[in-house]
Amino acid sequence: MEKTTYKKLLTDRHDDLAAKVRRLTGMGQNEVNEMMFEIGSWYIIKLCHNEQISDAFMLEPLYWAWWRNQWALVDEVYWNKYHGNIDRDNVRRILQQKYRELHANLEFFPDKIVYNKIHDNYMHTTQQICEKHRSLPTE
Repeated sequence: MEKTTYKKLLTDRHDDLAAKVRRLTGMGQNEVNEMMFEIGSWYIIKLCHNEQISDAFMLEPLYWAWWRNQWALVDEVYWNKYHGNIDRDNVRRILQQKYRELHANLEFFPDKIVYNKIHDNYMHTTQQICEKHRSLPTE
């Protein structure tokens, strides 16, 4: 019997659900990835109200891992709500619109652990940059 990690089970479940949602919406993998990045970027800019902080979040793999998990949760809600329309080409455009709206209206916020880790990394990077500039020779 092969051992499977929880992470692998979760990843497989997310991948399976994502494939179902792509079939339902008629969207390709690249379209969904672009939408995920676009809405994820917009979301963090809206949340932070500060370009430096939002830029720091967007550079953090931890933020994007959290975002992918939230995306998968919304995909599950979407699938459960609309799966009865699978293979109905006449409603595909509406399904794509509903998919975008559901993700764009996300009301989740990164939990304190995620936020603190990203903030600590941002502060550490800022400190390194400041130290580097202080050590440069002045004329």
